[in-house]
Amino acid sequence: MFNYQLVRSHRRSLCLEIRDSRLVVRAPYLARMRVIERFVAEKEDWIKKKLEDSKRRIKRPNAHVDRESCRRVLCETLEKLQVKYQPTFNLADRRILVKSYKAKWGSCSPKGTLSFNLALTLAPPKVVEYVFVHECIHLEIKNHSRNFYRRVETILPDYRKQRRWLRRNRERLVL
Repeated sequence: MFNYQLVRSHRRSLCLEIRDSRLVVRAPYLARMRVIERFVAEKEDWIKKKLEDSKRRIKRPNAHVDRESCRRVLCETLEKLQVKYQPTFNLADRRILVKSYKAKWGSCSPKGTLSFNLALTLAPPKVVEYVFVHECIHLEIKNHSRNFYRRVETILPDYRKQRRWLRRNRERLVL
């Protein structure tokens, strides 16, 4: 069994994260400990791999990166996408933020604010578009069900290629 930090919150499912070479388990307030421990045990191989990867990860020096320029570039890209997808998702008054995340590319808040990882500045435009569409669809469908991904596919038929690129290149997208 692994040592882990347990974080309970108003969520519906269990989630594992590797943060600074440590395992974090996120769980609903009412989840029982035996359910959480079984979940961690079932994910043992994944946890071992991710812990090894995180220990081997070499952070790129970021002194040479002008974060404010990156922010402007990404904001311009997101504004263009907002205009392009306005008819599809009704994005006219939608708040769109750029933040620095360690473990996610974007998020859609319960109030409908869309947030995107500053590191997407380093990704190809089609990948940024995929993340944008992915988060916009969360305005309609709040989970990652089959219906969610069917909806993604109706808008971006090649979304799997972009998703794969993100998975394979996540280590390179560090600011």
